[in-house]
Amino acid sequence: KFILPRDTIGCRPIREECVEQIAVINEVHSVSIRIQAWMLKNLGYKVYIAGSSFHGVVELYHNSNQKLPEISGTMELRNMPQDAVFFDTHPKSIERLRAKGWNGPVILVWQMPVGPDWIKQNFKPIGKVGSLAWAAAVGRGIKEMNVCPSDYFWPPYYGNLDQTQRTTIGNYLITAVENAEGWSNVGVLRELRDHPESKLELYGGGPPDWSKKLPQKEFFARLRASLAMYHLKPFDTPGLAVMEAALQGVPIIFPYDWLRCTETPFFKDGENCLVVETKRD
Repeated sequence: KFILPRDTIGCRPIREECVEQIAVINEVHSVSIRIQAWMLKNLGYKVYIAGSSFHGVVELYHNSNQKLPEISGTMELRNMPQDAVFFDTHPKSIERLRAKGWNGPVILVWQMPVGPDWIKQNFKPIGKVGSLAWAAAVGRGIKEMNVCPSDYFWPPYYGNLDQTQRTTIGNYLITAVENAEGWSNVGVLRELRDHPESKLELYGGGPPDWSKKLPQKEFFARLRASLAMYHLKPFDTPGLAVMEAALQGVPIIFPYDWLRCTETPFFKDGENCLVVETKRD
């Protein structure tokens, strides 16, 4: 917001004064926080991470203490201005902030892997609230509810990805799902791990205990060198591992549920991805 005081004779601007806009984010994902901070910084906001005083107030408070050039530091709840914009992904955080006396604007950026049915039951906006979905199914559900201003788009990916033409294509499949035992079909992944033609590698951290964790730079290199990504997950918002594969030119294999539940419009079976039954063959 710019205020341009003018002189009383020629009605010309005599000075320009910027009124700073503040955004405070509850970090829910170590990669998506970079995307949000980069977007907000480019929109003119001064960006802060929610400080430790938000613990026990917002739902699932998190701060990985990343040092990012787009982030100006931490903001404690007692210092957050009423005209700051608070970003979170958990709808229960809204009522808890209101109960603490903070009544400023909230934007929910939907990153939880939930669908429209869950949102209809759990999203009850209080006060000034907006919604930004990173999955088409969630965006459609919010618009149908018509309870607050809303929008949907896949975000721009902000990270250190090599997007040049791949020169080496490996002979193994790769899957990146944290807690694959809870989010995936570990039996099929295990069969593909042990099959001599697929040699599947699983990353993200267990369970199962054979799921590996790698520093991001090493994971990107391993992903880039794979034959294809097998993304055996039923839902994403939006699917950061999918973005990381697509932007590096790695083919993606989806289960039927992923496209059905996300309603992602630009993935087409047989055109820019493969959609297969969840079984080894």
